[in-house]
Amino acid sequence: MQKQEEEKPIVESFEAELASIKEKGKDLKGTERDFYTSIVQRLENNDQVLQDLRKEHTQLREELSSLTKEKRSRTRDPNLAQDIKRTTHSVNLLKKQIDKFKHQKQEAINRQTELNVQYQNLTGSEGPKDTTSERLVSLKNKLDNAEIKNQETIHLMKVYDAIVYQLQRQKMHWNRLIEEQKKEIEQKKRDLADLELIARDSVHSKNAAEMEYSRLQAKYAANREKRNQQIQAKTAQVQQHMHVPVSDDSSNDSRPKGNQSLNSQPSAVRNRNNRAQREKKDEKFRSVSAKYDEIREYFGTNDPDEIKKFFDDRKNNAETLKKQIEDLKALNAELEKQVAQRKSAIDEAEYSSHKGVGGNRLLNEAKKMLLKSKEDLAESEKEMLAHQEFKDNVESAIYHLSDEMQLVQKEPLKVNSPTECLDWICQTVSKLKTSLEDEDFDFMTICNAQVVAQKIQAENNFDIRETESSKRQPKARPGEILRGRQQKVDKGEFVSRVMDRNAIKALAQRTAQAKAEAAAKNRKQ
Repeated sequence: MQKQEEEKPIVESFEAELASIKEKGKDLKGTERDFYTSIVQRLENNDQVLQDLRKEHTQLREELSSLTKEKRSRTRDPNLAQDIKRTTHSVNLLKKQIDKFKHQKQEAINRQTELNVQYQNLTGSEGPKDTTSERLVSLKNKLDNAEIKNQETIHLMKVYDAIVYQLQRQKMHWNRLIEEQKKEIEQKKRDLADLELIARDSVHSKNAAEMEYSRLQAKYAANREKRNQQIQAKTAQVQQHMHVPVSDDSSNDSRPKGNQSLNSQPSAVRNRNNRAQREKKDEKFRSVSAKYDEIREYFGTNDPDEIKKFFDDRKNNAETLKKQIEDLKALNAELEKQVAQRKSAIDEAEYSSHKGVGGNRLLNEAKKMLLKSKEDLAESEKEMLAHQEFKDNVESAIYHLSDEMQLVQKEPLKVNSPTECLDWICQTVSKLKTSLEDEDFDFMTICNAQVVAQKIQAENNFDIRETESSKRQPKARPGEILRGRQQKVDKGEFVSRVMDRNAIKALAQRTAQAKAEAAAKNRKQ
């Protein structure tokens, strides 16, 4: 209602403007009058188009309301997931009821047993002594219990069979619907391809016709302009001959005759040239006429407005076809989406069923993943062992280098890891490399005098008695110290850099002994 109320003032204002324009254009003349009539005609056409659009809008709204009512009146589509969920819920409720009945039965049996015991106690424990009858009663009870369980099992099997049957029926129903949807989609795709082909052909034909029309129109305009120029030139020549003055003298009468006889030869050449030009013009006229005939045969008319209208209709048809193609594409995408959803629902139902192939497939996939994980674990363990072996080799090399570097080690090496030891070795080697380049450098300043003296003494004064184990006091090498620390760290022991009292005392004794030996060597020198 609000839209209709808004449209009414628009129409009224449009009609008022049209009336005012007509009132203003009454006194116009000439080209202004033509412009005025064309404007009024366009406005009237626009008014008619507006009325047609309003009618079409009203009709479309009515169709939309009818379609909406029809959609509401239709029943909803079956939903497989909801049916499966509802069936599963009913099965669970039945299981709960069965468990409840079993529990109540067991409680009743226990209560009966207690009452029998109380009854026997009250009667002085004078129960039946016949064991055979008791055994028969117990066997009968067991048989009844087995029969009850058998009936329950049969009932459950019937329920499960009904569920499986229902699922199979739904599967058959949905498969049929899916096949129909697939066929419909394929048909829509074929129709879409045909429409696209028709649209491309229409566009190509339209473009070719427009180009041919524009070319012929330009050629026609050029020929017409040239023909008008020739007509104007001939008209000017005729007018010049018509205005030549005529004299009464005989001498003047005889002179034109003499001139005519003298100019007879150029006039023949001129006639031949004119004849050739006329033939060329006739040939051009025939070719243009043939083109016009072709246009008339193709379009049925030579009117440019009719031809333009033909192209406009072709353009509108092409746009309509494009719109239909887009609608079909959207509908096709929606149908494909629905098919994918229904396929996923069916796959989920197959996987969730206990007799389907989904469970076995998942189990096989899990087994494959487990085997692959085990293989990856074995490869990782191999790589770890290789890295560990390489690490041990590198540490052994570092320890060997630290033992060999004792010659240039003046102070005890204070390192806690092979990395620090290797850094110290690199720094020492770099310093030695720079020192080797100097020829006058005193290497004794960087060497450990005690180690050098031990090496010299071992080379010159070798005493076999010093090889006895009771007298030998081997010096701990830095490599062995680091190796021992590394082993302690590997075993999970706590290694501290703080020395205890005994270690401090031993270090002080070694320092004093080294100073005394150094002083004795200085005195000897």
